[in-house]
Amino acid sequence: VEAQKVNNIREALRYTPGLVPETLGVDNRSTEIIYRGFGSDKALYRDGLNIQSQGFTALEPDTYGLERIEVLRGPASTLFGQNAPGGLVNVVTKRPPETFFSEAQLLGGSFDQVEGRFDVGGPVLGSGKVSVRLTGLHREGDTQIDYVDDNRTYVAPAVSVRLTDQTSLTLLGHFQNDDSGSLLQFLPASGTVLGNDNGELPASRFLGEPDFDSYENVAGTAGVLLEHRFDDTTTFRGNMRYGYADTRFDTVYTSGMATATTVNRRIRKDRAYLQSLLLDTQVEKSFDLAGARNTVIAGFDHKNLNYDSVILINVAPTIDIFNPIYGQALNIPTEDSNAFINSSDQHLTQSGFYFQDQTKLFDRVVVTLGGRYDIARSETIDRDANSTEIQKDTAFTGQAGLTYLFDSGVAPYASYAESFEPQIGTDKSGNAFVPTTGTQYEVGLKYQPPNRNMLFSLAAFELTRQNVTTTDPSDNNFSVQTGEVRSRGLEFEARAGVTDELSLIGAYTYQRVEITESNGTDVGSTPRQTPKHLASLWGDYTFRNGPLEGLGLSLGVRYTGATFGDSNSSFRVPEFAVLDAAMRYQLKDTAFTFEVNAKNLLDKEYISSCASTSQCFYGFRRTVLASLKAQW
Repeated sequence: VEAQKVNNIREALRYTPGLVPETLGVDNRSTEIIYRGFGSDKALYRDGLNIQSQGFTALEPDTYGLERIEVLRGPASTLFGQNAPGGLVNVVTKRPPETFFSEAQLLGGSFDQVEGRFDVGGPVLGSGKVSVRLTGLHREGDTQIDYVDDNRTYVAPAVSVRLTDQTSLTLLGHFQNDDSGSLLQFLPASGTVLGNDNGELPASRFLGEPDFDSYENVAGTAGVLLEHRFDDTTTFRGNMRYGYADTRFDTVYTSGMATATTVNRRIRKDRAYLQSLLLDTQVEKSFDLAGARNTVIAGFDHKNLNYDSVILINVAPTIDIFNPIYGQALNIPTEDSNAFINSSDQHLTQSGFYFQDQTKLFDRVVVTLGGRYDIARSETIDRDANSTEIQKDTAFTGQAGLTYLFDSGVAPYASYAESFEPQIGTDKSGNAFVPTTGTQYEVGLKYQPPNRNMLFSLAAFELTRQNVTTTDPSDNNFSVQTGEVRSRGLEFEARAGVTDELSLIGAYTYQRVEITESNGTDVGSTPRQTPKHLASLWGDYTFRNGPLEGLGLSLGVRYTGATFGDSNSSFRVPEFAVLDAAMRYQLKDTAFTFEVNAKNLLDKEYISSCASTSQCFYGFRRTVLASLKAQW
């Protein structure tokens, strides 16, 4: 995270197998993770609790406030409660340090971006039992999209208290204010991935209205982490977090070609407010039984989510995509006007009881069995239709895994997992989404050479999910649910500390994703925005001796295969590969480190994906960021 100076969690996962980080191009507001062919905002966790974002109403914290990012696959993900079968991403918030630490950074770079960061913490009150930390940043700047800014303020306090030798309490909070615009530009396929006699659209093209384009998301969380060790074999953990987000989004967006040079447009006003309360409690017990070592976890989790949104849409004047003229008169929609209105209040509650037993036999065989029972209730109030829809669901899901540990470091394994994910949200017509269900089969091999800082993983998987939520091809601002989608594939990952100076991260994914059931005519086709091949390689070399001591160099390449650009598979988005690089130098015997990071170093212009013939998204152009960091 720190080495690549990423701006969001998806960027931090660019070199992780099976993950597609730029489905919506440069837009950094959505928390959706695309993994093994499926997108889900339920696969992103923070400190073991789900990040309850809804579309652009986001609770995702800035990556500077994170200690690390964990990617868990298969049965291990049961420890985090309800999730998708493929696994999950858990981000860990920075904790107060036990010794004094302070850091300040000044950054600047492409698109006139300027940013200041600070991170300070340590023990207080002299007893060593109380530690605090305060992390924050402020960023201002433009983006590669004309007329669109990217401004952020982030503050995260933390307090840790050692109540007794066996009990610890940590309080975590964050406040974040994002002030931006329409980074998500819906460009037509004609003039981007498809030819247009009038030329090619630049990656900076803005097709909205500068005077009616703003995105403001004010969000905050407050959480508690409690841990008590009864003895060396029994531990209780309790996590709770409250979150809120208030979003105001005004935009003019495109809605299909009108002529060879102009596009139709719509004007949209969003107002949304989200509140969530999450709780997870668990007891972990280790014991020996009949010569086998057992580690049992039993727990209860609960979520309560309220999401109130009003979306107003009206027709806007067309615009020339090659010679845009801004400042046209707009008929701004109101709730009293003739505009399209989607006004709803949704309330979701879900309680789950879960259990997992990991048994180690003969110091070689590891058997993992887990299950959970969920009770979910959703209530959707459609204010425009003056109707209320209540949906109640219950489900039992199970997971199982088997691993054999060889002395050589080789560990073959097999796993099975089921999922049940209640959805909150409605389609464009106001219909509430039904739960997403699924299964996953996976077999694989892990190899960790003895006494070496290396790990190699190979996996074959099959995932099947029902009622998958995807982008509405007729309007990218909404979603629809597809009957059933299946993903089969192979995945390889290598992480190696080759020497004390050189480390490498390599990944490759092959996947075949297919719609197997649908009400439409797309059965047998590949969902849009789903590449068959993904590959990446990142290398880092640090000089630890000699005249170049303190210098570090990094180089990475990312490859994304071709994808289909619409639900009918009528056209393809070309494959692309981009180069990333970084350089850092720690001034000897000083507190200062100078860094330069470059994303898309060769400035390749590419379309990251298309959702339809009227919704294509450019990927990141070359972005260079220089920073000066002081630590003491």
